[in-house]
Amino acid sequence: RLLGVRGVLDRDPRTTRPAPSSFDPPSLDEPVTRLDLRLKAIETDAGWIRARARIVVLARGDRALDLRAGDGVRTLGRFALPRPPANPGEPDWVLLARKNNSAGVLTTTPELIETDAGAHDARSAWWRVRADVRAAASRMLGIDPRRATDLTAGQAVLLALVLGERTDELEPISTAFQRTGTAHLLAISGFHLGMLAAGVVLLIRATGERGGWEAPLVALAILAILILVPVRPPIARAAFLLLALLGAESIGRRYDRLTLLAWIACALLIWRPMDVMSLGFQLSVGITALLLAMGDPAGRSARWLIAQTDSGRRFGASALATIRTYAACWGVGVPAIAYATGVFSPVAPIAALVLTLPVVAAVALGYLALAVSALSPLLGRPLAMLGAHFGGLRATLADWFDAVPLGSFQLPGVSLAWTIAASVLLVFAIASRRARWTPRALAVAAAGAWLALEVALAPALPAGVRARIDTLAVGNGTCHVIRSGRSAMLVDAGSLSPGIGERTVPDALRALGVHRVPTVLITHPNLDHYNALPELIGPLGVERVFTTRAFLNAPAPVPELLALRDAQGVEVVVLEAGDRIALGELQGEVLWPVGGAPARPLAANDTSLVVRFDVPTDAGVRTILTTGDIQRAAIAVVLERGRPRVDVLELPHHGSFTPEGGALVEATDPRDALGGFENSVKQDRSGQTGPGL
Repeated sequence: RLLGVRGVLDRDPRTTRPAPSSFDPPSLDEPVTRLDLRLKAIETDAGWIRARARIVVLARGDRALDLRAGDGVRTLGRFALPRPPANPGEPDWVLLARKNNSAGVLTTTPELIETDAGAHDARSAWWRVRADVRAAASRMLGIDPRRATDLTAGQAVLLALVLGERTDELEPISTAFQRTGTAHLLAISGFHLGMLAAGVVLLIRATGERGGWEAPLVALAILAILILVPVRPPIARAAFLLLALLGAESIGRRYDRLTLLAWIACALLIWRPMDVMSLGFQLSVGITALLLAMGDPAGRSARWLIAQTDSGRRFGASALATIRTYAACWGVGVPAIAYATGVFSPVAPIAALVLTLPVVAAVALGYLALAVSALSPLLGRPLAMLGAHFGGLRATLADWFDAVPLGSFQLPGVSLAWTIAASVLLVFAIASRRARWTPRALAVAAAGAWLALEVALAPALPAGVRARIDTLAVGNGTCHVIRSGRSAMLVDAGSLSPGIGERTVPDALRALGVHRVPTVLITHPNLDHYNALPELIGPLGVERVFTTRAFLNAPAPVPELLALRDAQGVEVVVLEAGDRIALGELQGEVLWPVGGAPARPLAANDTSLVVRFDVPTDAGVRTILTTGDIQRAAIAVVLERGRPRVDVLELPHHGSFTPEGGALVEATDPRDALGGFENSVKQDRSGQTGPGL
């Protein structure tokens, strides 16, 4: 609904200027400015009433907004509440909004945004000061905060590491970090705050013995960082954990570290109960517990190393202990990461160890540049440039590890039972002080064998199910998943909404238990039916694409897609009426288009592939008819070839009602009909009824 709002900005506006590829719809080329607004009031029929919530305001357009954090704002726009998940594997946006204390998103234009001096409150000055400090720090790193676009990869990484600011240039880099299991090194987290604390301790001890001053000074450094970086839940969680441990150390009383960690975890869950299912919370607490449990053996190893006179032996043992620690952290985190993301990276411990070196260098140089620039900007700039260099080196190394053959695997959805059991077995194998190597090896082997069994059985449908079709909600577009036995095929994979190839489709397939999809059928050359294909070829293991001759002869960007196909070795097969395809127990027959040149040029929609799939069942043959976006000409030909009854019909053109579409529904008399998600919602809200519903 249209909604008028008043509030205060709690951070500076950020403008995103996308660089869409040839496969993105033109609408995605529009810049968007994001405003984080603390509501003061909303406008109703009875006038303005008080409101307390956080919302995101998206202003679409080229006009620059001369606004700063702490400014009062009044605007009017289209407000949308968070929605529940529409696909398997999709995050529950309602729960995420509650966790982040967000009420929804309001979309408007810059022309409708006005300053509102009456919206100021006591917190406005604090938000303005905090934003000014962050802007000054950004300038010290050589980056203009008002024009943080077209950054190099190194600058984008440095900005993320030191100030926690994620820019558009960081998105391509973050994908490589996620696949190599090192995403925690790209965002400020407990690792970075721990590194900061260790650095402050070294500086304090370099000046002599300071006794009780050490813990308070480290705590002040952590609190100072919280002014520089956005206090997101992972950062707040890490800061609270470190401050609690420092407080316990400064008191001087004896305590059990694991017990203290358990109390800290309870306090964090009282603060944010829904974090119990958060991967970040699980890894933060779990890996910290592992490191604390390994603390005594590590201390004994350190004392033994100090006693050695052979420097080579000392270095070798130290390196071995470091590798063991990284491998232990990776091993304990593997089950939770596989369950949450479906990614398994054997190179993760080595990649994390190698990437830690440029991370430490970049962070140290970044903070040093801030300190030096406060005294002399001329001396601080070279340090910032050197920090950006190490940030770029880190991105290059991440890409290199991502390109290693068998460096990462995409797993189907694993069970919660395996996740819990594997975590227990791996903790026993890694952290047990008394167990011999044989039971440890058996524990690891048991976890691996269980995982292999789940991966092997995941692609199969349940017993008695001969075929299954799932229609995914991809906005204005089409994507169906047809399965039979251990075989799977996508029918179309496109949308006018962004990101379905990166997130929506892969996450849904993993939740459905689909591991690989070697075959994709593209019905016709419209972006909303194929533009996600380039992003899906690698993750889904696509080997062949069925399509039409009209698709191959279509103008740009289809030639670019075909060039990408050639580079990745994907076979393209042209189908015409009479051709047959097989998918497990399904037998498909192409009904349209017919071979040869048409008598008159056809619209792109009317060149859509129409395929009838038959599957034998105990109750007789069941039939699925996929239609793409066929319109009058194609529907007439299909009906001329007979009026076969089908069990499942894909309604033409996303379920849009036309007299010809109605005739097709009447002729085929389907038991079930698949329509477009967005189209059906619009029809339902407008009160219309038709074949789409």
